[in-house]
Amino acid sequence: MICLPNDEGPAPQGFPRLIAATGGMPIVLVGGVVVPEKLRWVHGLGLPALWIDAKDRSGGIRRLVNRIYKGHVWGVVMLNELVGHMQSRPVYDACTATVTRYALGRKGGQQHLRTVFATWEQRLPR
Repeated sequence: MICLPNDEGPAPQGFPRLIAATGGMPIVLVGGVVVPEKLRWVHGLGLPALWIDAKDRSGGIRRLVNRIYKGHVWGVVMLNELVGHMQSRPVYDACTATVTRYALGRKGGQQHLRTVFATWEQRLPR
């Protein structure tokens, strides 16, 4: 699991309700290889984020599932084109059981992530 500090300066105001709703709890990207620049981009939007490489054998998925059950994750973006069923299913089940937000982010391109964040933003009360 990788978490980089937000060193990009002040956050733009693109997702103000989403930023407020997270309350500092992370949105977790799952899958693929961690791309520090992309994680910085998410942080630059003002969103707290972590990225778990699903191929990492150090138990990142298991720890994520535990964090979800403990209520320490705001939402999960599964990079479904980069993750197998064996990794995604336990995360999906944990999100469903705890009513934690869950979305598919394909390969994690900026446009797909922006769409996920915009959808969550729209569904939050004004």
